[in-house]
Amino acid sequence: MKKYLLIPLAALFLATGCATDEPPAPEVVPPRHTLIMYILDESRLHSSLTLNVEQVLSAVGTSFPESYSIYIYFDDIYKDPMLYRVVKPSKSGVQATLSTVKTYEKSFETASAANMKVVLQDVLDDEETPAETYGLLMSSHGSGWLPVGKEIFSPNII
Repeated sequence: MKKYLLIPLAALFLATGCATDEPPAPEVVPPRHTLIMYILDESRLHSSLTLNVEQVLSAVGTSFPESYSIYIYFDDIYKDPMLYRVVKPSKSGVQATLSTVKTYEKSFETASAANMKVVLQDVLDDEETPAETYGLLMSSHGSGWLPVGKEIFSPNII
């Protein structure tokens, strides 16, 4: 009786141990969320806006989810406007870095709706796959966002 029980068990072990299927290739996972920081520095807040970028780089560590991405468009008063991608550090204890995606001409008018569309399209063009959701954080000084030649004061505003 024991002999008859061992034969089916042995056949079961042999049948399950002979699989020749190769493991499937890992699937490319699109980012679930992309944050775009759109910063216009046309004011005396340069050090504060630069500090904001540095704080983002400090906060993005190795535990930052792979499925999240951050882009920073920075129209720095002292440099040409640039679009950066935040690069997650490869090892613990190291700060994230900025990778330049695109440099724009100094005359590029950041407050223009048409140019904002260009920057947002450049983000979409840089991503390998589109994210499921996007966030847009806009930063500047109260009067620094207006295009050149626009006045913020009016006799009708008190």
